[in-house]
Amino acid sequence: MLEHIIRTAWLWITLAVSWLCAPLKRYLVAPVLSVLRAIRRRNTRGGPTQDTPKSRDVEAQWDETPRHENDIKINRAKEVEETGGPALLDETEVTDEKGDRKSPEETKIEKQALEEEQRRGLLANDAIIQGLTRDLRAAKDANSEQLRQIQGLEAKLKDREKAHADLQSLYRQKTSDLRAAEQFLTKADPYSGSEITRLIKDLNTLIYQVAATIEDTFNSEFGQPREGGDGLRAAEESLSTILGVNMVGGLKSLRDDPVLVQPAIQGVLTWEASGAINAWFPNYTMERWEVNRVLSDLYESLRRDEPQPVAGRWRSLTHRHARSIAESSDAEETFVLNILHRIADVVVLAGGGHSQTQIKDRIEEEVRGDLSRIAQSVVQIHLVIKQETTSSDMELVSETPGSTFVSARMDDMEADPNQSDEGAKVETPILCTTRLGLRRIQRSVGGVEDETRLLLKPEVALESLMGIV
Repeated sequence: MLEHIIRTAWLWITLAVSWLCAPLKRYLVAPVLSVLRAIRRRNTRGGPTQDTPKSRDVEAQWDETPRHENDIKINRAKEVEETGGPALLDETEVTDEKGDRKSPEETKIEKQALEEEQRRGLLANDAIIQGLTRDLRAAKDANSEQLRQIQGLEAKLKDREKAHADLQSLYRQKTSDLRAAEQFLTKADPYSGSEITRLIKDLNTLIYQVAATIEDTFNSEFGQPREGGDGLRAAEESLSTILGVNMVGGLKSLRDDPVLVQPAIQGVLTWEASGAINAWFPNYTMERWEVNRVLSDLYESLRRDEPQPVAGRWRSLTHRHARSIAESSDAEETFVLNILHRIADVVVLAGGGHSQTQIKDRIEEEVRGDLSRIAQSVVQIHLVIKQETTSSDMELVSETPGSTFVSARMDDMEADPNQSDEGAKVETPILCTTRLGLRRIQRSVGGVEDETRLLLKPEVALESLMGIV
């Protein structure tokens, strides 16, 4: 390789010197030769002298050089550039670095040496190419192995992602199941017994105020002669179921003292309120009466055979969804219309008027706001004791008309708090319930029997009021 570089450099140097000598020959040597020729011609006329140099020898040093020598060198330089190695010289015109002619044997030896050098260079290049090929193949194999490893890792990642998604789905499912199961576990109710008792007392107070207001409104009109007809008979039949035949008979026999009117109105209001609070479906028709009875029987069976948390949660969910199905925008209005109709029946029986329409209009004008507050209180109590309370059963307490008074379970509306006359009331029949009571029923551990605690006694009107009439 170094020899090749030296040869190429020497060839280019020789070419450069030849190009430099050409102008020197033309502009410097040629004038000198012209002068020498002129002197020679002049000396020739005068005769040759011994000191005069042979002009032919001087000219030969410059003029007898082959004119195509520079072209030959230029062509050789181009061959070197095109072939990448020294040009192979013709055996008859090959010269050495000094310009001397070479013999064919020397030229052949040099040619063989150059060919051997080229062969060794080609072999070295082939070895380098083969080495690079091996390195490229090894890199490709390593790349393929890494690609397989990446694909394997991607497959594992997908499997892990799928497993993670399955775990998340299972976690959500188990969380949902746990939340559903928590609904049936025993836990503290949001309202205590004293708070629920306060709600019942507030409802009783509203009912008492409405009854007192209506009695004052029609006070001067009670005891008028009753006119027979369908309206009076319908009122009598309706109130006989709620208040009993004794109270209905007492109302019909009223003359001057309307002492039975207020307890009768309280009786119909407590009956309507208790029915609305206990009903599974509000605004009940005859069909819903039957559905309510079936659901009540079903719940009694559950309460006997299942743990309290299970039965309580079933009651809560059933009441909630039954109300959501049957709930309507006019539920409060329907309840108010029902109690207006009941109160009008009481007034008609007590001789306070003949037209139920006029009586209901007057009642609505006087106590419409109080009746709406009673309806709102009923809705709130239903929510608290039927849907929010699950650790026990909170039941409203009212007494059946005609049953016997028991002081341990009820209070007399006419009783004097400062006097005890329980002995005189023994075996006294009840006319109606005027104030609702409240009791807590909780299934005992083991489910053998229920634990019942009376939180609030109901208040009743006794038949002793009939003597005043």
